Amino acid sequence: MPPSISTSSTPWSQPLKISPTADDDPLGILEISGFYGPGAWLGWLLTIITSWYNLYRKPSARRPQDTIVFLLGTHWAALDLIHRTSLARKVTVEELNGMQGSIAAAFLVTYWGLFCALSQIMACFIQSSAQWAPLSRRGVILLFGAALPSISLANLFRLLGPFFNQPNTTNFERLSSIPALYIEGVEVQFLLLNFAASLGVASIILLCLVILTVVDNAFHTRQGLGFDPFELPALIIASLWLVAPISAIVNVKRTWNPLWWLVGGIFGPFFAMIGFMLPLFPIIFLIFGAYSPSKACYFMPCAPQSIYEWDQAFALCIGLCILVVEIGPDVLKPARRRWRSFWTRSAEDAPLLEGEPV
Repeated sequence: MPPSISTSSTPWSQPLKISPTADDDPLGILEISGFYGPGAWLGWLLTIITSWYNLYRKPSARRPQDTIVFLLGTHWAALDLIHRTSLARKVTVEELNGMQGSIAAAFLVTYWGLFCALSQIMACFIQSSAQWAPLSRRGVILLFGAALPSISLANLFRLLGPFFNQPNTTNFERLSSIPALYIEGVEVQFLLLNFAASLGVASIILLCLVILTVVDNAFHTRQGLGFDPFELPALIIASLWLVAPISAIVNVKRTWNPLWWLVGGIFGPFFAMIGFMLPLFPIIFLIFGAYSPSKACYFMPCAPQSIYEWDQAFALCIGLCILVVEIGPDVLKPARRRWRSFWTRSAEDAPLLEGEPV
């Protein structure tokens, strides 16, 4: 078993104890809610898969309930992350240790939910721009649904801020051992959390700019929520370059330090871009043999529940039902058509086989 974390040494230099026991749970893994358990997480993941499928097959669907379901799960985790982040700022490092597992679980669901929402928003804009059509209802829901997760991730700077203002060991410990985006042997989750928080800030700015642009276009064209395909890249670039100054104004006390503005202006956009490319990190680590799913809390929270527990099985069943209801008809329709064609040909060939005139 990995050694337990001690606040008197350098905890970020040791593997985190993500498989604790009742007597040894330094990160509060056993306190993680069943909402983040394996069955609930897989059920939530199935709703995301269903949403992507319908985005491809039914981009203009008027009732994107699959998208609403996965956004609801993401919003619940985002609210939980805001709540726990606020509590974490009021406790000591020792008290924070028992909260890190719950913070990590809420963060992972929030981040990956926002990542999927932003990806689908871009896909919706590409679809509408290619057809010169108004933004679909799914795109509008995603646009407004990504706001709360973005705010929740940006709120992480309330924990990161003290480290930048007073970069000492105590403040570093506040985030160095949170088991989120964690891969054993590659303890860089402090940097990855910075990237994710920067993505949250950039996402808020981008959503505001996009909403203003879409509404302005709709007001002038009177043709619904239209969008010029050439406007999106410009808005993305603008939102990236606004990450550093807005983060500085809101979270960092050294706002008027010229060095901070220079460094932030140069690296702030790259932090946000890297925050959107975090899915690539496990692939890189896997290539170099440094990634093992059993020793990582990167995509799925390290929750203590078993998938065989009744509540986890129920959550997984709900996700499977949504997947079957949404995808099942499209899968069965070709099979039904082939089956009918087979029986039609059989009925036509039957008289010939019996030697009767047609």
